Amino acid sequence: NDLDAEAKKYAEAEGVSFADRQKLLLLLRKYELADPIVERLDQRILESQGSRSLPSASRYDNHMARAIEHMDMARYEEALYDLDRALEIKPNHDEVWRLRASALYQLGRLEEATECCQRCIELRPTDQNAWLLLGLIRGQADDLEGELRSYDNVLRLDPGNRSALLNR
Repeated sequence: NDLDAEAKKYAEAEGVSFADRQKLLLLLRKYELADPIVERLDQRILESQGSRSLPSASRYDNHMARAIEHMDMARYEEALYDLDRALEIKPNHDEVWRLRASALYQLGRLEEATECCQRCIELRPTDQNAWLLLGLIRGQADDLEGELRSYDNVLRLDPGNRSALLNR
């Protein structure tokens, strides 16, 4: 058992066996212990190899995984929380901006969704999904001209894109 003392304490208090990893991870998240534990584990590994501790890549992955899970369950506010944490770690990662735009779109926060989508496109201008999402957002915002421009950009990148063809 490579668990931190705090993790062991909560596992025992909550009656979680060490084989029940999923329940343990949920409890660690509930008590906001997951990130500190992962950081300490990363630090131990890096220090044992003679390196200094850097921001945890696994922490980013955890936030992204939770955000996607929340999105799949239509829990967009919760997804935004994890996406914002992911942006603190990787502020220039286009996928986070696109997912954030999608969550905001689902919540009807169109102006913020547009800004996030545009940031994604700045970072990766060839992202067809971002252009398609921007078209949907602009359509919802009654910006017909902007909606058509967005779909035209999708079609410029992928002339056979069915979604863009159908929405255009």
